[in-house]
Parts: sequence; C-alpha cells; structure tokens
Amino acid sequence: MSKTAVEEIRPDLTSFPISSIRNLIQLCWASRPKTRPTFTEILHVLETHCKEEVQIKDEMKVEVERKLELENFEKKKATISRSRDNVKKFKAPVVLMRAKEFIGLSKMTSFEELRDDDGISKTALKSFDQMEVSEPNQSRQTSLVSLN
Repeated sequence: MSKTAVEEIRPDLTSFPISSIRNLIQLCWASRPKTRPTFTEILHVLETHCKEEVQIKDEMKVEVERKLELENFEKKKATISRSRDNVKKFKAPVVLMRAKEFIGLSKMTSFEELRDDDGISKTALKSFDQMEVSEPNQSRQTSLVSLN
C-alpha cells in the first residue's frame, strides 16, 4: 500500500482491451487529487467514449463470428455435396444411424428392413438423401446434419 502511495507504483494496464477505460483509470490514479477527474467527468467519459468503444468492439466481434459461421457453413455444405456425389456411385443406398442403434444390430440389414423395424427409433435412422443442411443463424443448437 505504501509503494502505491509513495512510489506511485500502479498495475500495468497495457493489455487492457478498452483504451478509453484504461486512460480513465490512469487519470484517476493521479497522485494529486486536484488533477483527478470529477465524478461528472468520469460519468461523461463512461457514457460517451467508453460506451462507443465497447459497442464498436462488440460489433466487430459479432461480424467476425458471423463470417466464420458462414465460412463453416459453406465448407460443410461443400462436404455434403461431395459426399452425396460419391454416394450416388453406390448401387445400394447409404444409411446413417446413431452409433448406439448400429451397435445393437445383430446382423447387417437393408435400409427398408431397418425403416420398417419397430425396434429402431425412426428419428435415429435417415437415408443419406434425407439429410438437410441447416442455414446459419437459424439456431446455435441446430447441427449441420439433422438426425433428430
């Protein structure tokens, strides 16, 4: 405590992300009370400069996330398209099912038999052609391949 008061040692704020708040904190640390900002001045800086800077940073972050989400969506869409093209080369339909359902099978079975089997959940079994690609921003909970 005495080092702070006598030697004016302060924490390093160079990595603090919001420069207007960092500058305000440093102004409030002035050793002479007369040079420190008043509460009215502090409130003004917080309501104007800090608020704007925080909003700009948030908007930039949202834009970056949106671009990444869109890029990932396009990559997944291209992967599914390539996979569908490859699947069309097979004579038998390709079937997707949950691993726990697959492990429970006692023998290899055709899609039609599995589809008609009452012991298998219909939501757990989809033909590759029944897969849908979810558009970005529909919901963070939706997955690329809808198996539910």
